[in-house]
Amino acid sequence: MADHHTNASQSSTCRNLMHRHILLSGCAALVVAVSSAFAESGGQGRRQPDPAPIVIGASWTLSSAVLGDTRQVNVWTPAAQARDGRRYTVLYVLDGALDQDFQHVAGLAQLGDLSWTFEPVIVVGVQTRNRRAELTPPASDARYVSAFPEAGGAAAFRRFLETEVIPFVEARYPASGRRALAGESLAGLFVVDNLRIPTLRATLRRVRSAPGRSITSSNANPGRPSMRLKQMIRALLIGASLAGCEMQPGAGPSSKTTVDAPAGTRTVRSADGTEIAFAVAGAGQTALVFIHGWSCDSGYWDAQVPAFSNQYTTVAVDLAGHGRSGAERRRWSMAAYGQDVAAVVRSLPHRRIILIGHSMGGYAALGAARLLPERVIGVVGVDSLQDLDGQATDEAGAEMLLAGLRRQPMETTRGFVLETFFTERSDPALARRIADDMATAPPSVSVPSMEALMRYDPKPTASALRMPVVAIIGEMMPVDETAAKRLVPGFRARKISRAGHFVQIEEPDTFNAELRSELARIEAGRTSAGQTAAARQGSTFHPSPVTSPSPSMATP
Repeated sequence: MADHHTNASQSSTCRNLMHRHILLSGCAALVVAVSSAFAESGGQGRRQPDPAPIVIGASWTLSSAVLGDTRQVNVWTPAAQARDGRRYTVLYVLDGALDQDFQHVAGLAQLGDLSWTFEPVIVVGVQTRNRRAELTPPASDARYVSAFPEAGGAAAFRRFLETEVIPFVEARYPASGRRALAGESLAGLFVVDNLRIPTLRATLRRVRSAPGRSITSSNANPGRPSMRLKQMIRALLIGASLAGCEMQPGAGPSSKTTVDAPAGTRTVRSADGTEIAFAVAGAGQTALVFIHGWSCDSGYWDAQVPAFSNQYTTVAVDLAGHGRSGAERRRWSMAAYGQDVAAVVRSLPHRRIILIGHSMGGYAALGAARLLPERVIGVVGVDSLQDLDGQATDEAGAEMLLAGLRRQPMETTRGFVLETFFTERSDPALARRIADDMATAPPSVSVPSMEALMRYDPKPTASALRMPVVAIIGEMMPVDETAAKRLVPGFRARKISRAGHFVQIEEPDTFNAELRSELARIEAGRTSAGQTAAARQGSTFHPSPVTSPSPSMATP
């Protein structure tokens, strides 16, 4: 990482970037001089050594072909980044020159990192010059066209960020691909206005994941002892009242600023009133409801949704406290997560539902299936449900894990995930990305959810089911099919070699083929059972009616 500070590296970088019309004119250490208390010592006339600089980051000068001038791009990185090998979210701060907002935002980010207040991020300050020109869209009201003739340069500044700043920074620093954009006053207007633009929203695509991973103040709770990225942005830019909205008549400050949700996303209220978000794609008669695991979100099914939405309706759920769903729940339990899934299913018009749950999501699927036996025709656990007999948990080990989560949630989660969920053959980079992502889960959700998972006994729920239950598991998990079948006669297990806990991500093609086969068996069994029942009644079998999805249901 330090190599980019060498002259040779600078020269090579300059040559490469010149071909792309981006001239790197220099990299200077960003320093704050420490004043000496005394120039002389004790009347002896001896001069004290010169003060040593405190290096807090790096200041780059970027020559922009888009803007036609040079800009400061200032970068602060967490102290651990040089040794831990992980990748970080990048927070791009507008008005980020040395004489603008960069230094105090970087200082607050350092404080948050040291105190475990929020996840560590790389802070990138991007200089602005003429804010009224660069951060505003064209005025649409004649009164403001004459008052602010320079307005309207936001599109060019957006291209500068997309095509020059972000590629430049993320080629040189350990960026995870998750990004956030922050600004106050006119820069806040720029953030809101340009997140409506598909190209920049796609550039910032990974900001959408979980509570605190998007630029939103709607659910921020500064009183929590542990904040995540959205609360961090709110704290750093508390004055972001979007004063620049004066440029457009009729617009006013808003208390809610959110990244646009993907097309097909909708919400429903769970039994306790918590808002549950889910995304719908495809228009098949059978709906597949994908449920993520502990401290994950619906994005962990990205390799499955497009693969199955051409044949089925796919529904990817964010459980309460995860992804885009609300986190106002007072009591976290597997039963409450089952209610989340049941609420989503009840909102669908489909009469045939197959629930597919990864890890903790498998137990949420069990709960929902018990609530809706007339509509759920099968449950698939992904590296889950292999222990339906409820074998005793290692209570001492579980308490050690919970104690670590309560004390140091981020580091404990990261270590637990890396040490427990992957095999020796797993991709180390993938393992780190998943561990880093899960480590940013809010402790107010992750800790009580893990406590609930440790207490959960699946036997009562599983034994009440009268439908197929399938476990597709990685190579690390043992399974006792005989014991499981005593609870659920329709239980069967399938093992995928070379995969750890995240089977659907580590071996997506193999997993998708296995899942497709099991889905066909579940549907065939349902049809066969219905025909048998109809024959016993001496009548012709008619399948249950399926309400065709509305046009909005088919929107991916």
